[in-house]
Amino acid sequence: MQTSPTEPPKQAALTLLKQRQPLLDVRAPGEFQLGQLPNSFNAPILNDEERAQVGTAYKQQGHDAAAAAAEDRAVPLHFMRPVQHA
Repeated sequence: MQTSPTEPPKQAALTLLKQRQPLLDVRAPGEFQLGQLPNSFNAPILNDEERAQVGTAYKQQGHDAAAAAAEDRAVPLHFMRPVQHA
């Protein structure tokens, strides 16, 4: 769904929810279990343990250390390729 520059973002989100569009939730499984939007499915970038390690790095060493830790642990996304159109 394309959003209109005149349509507020909140309205666009509500429209998507009403249409029951599938939603990809990339949060860790534990976060997903605590709550999710209708019609969403979980494809986590980090598992719960990895998320905890990244959070600890952030608290103890700051943003840059956490970003590096997340990058080291994240599910590789190299398998995702653009759709080829005929």
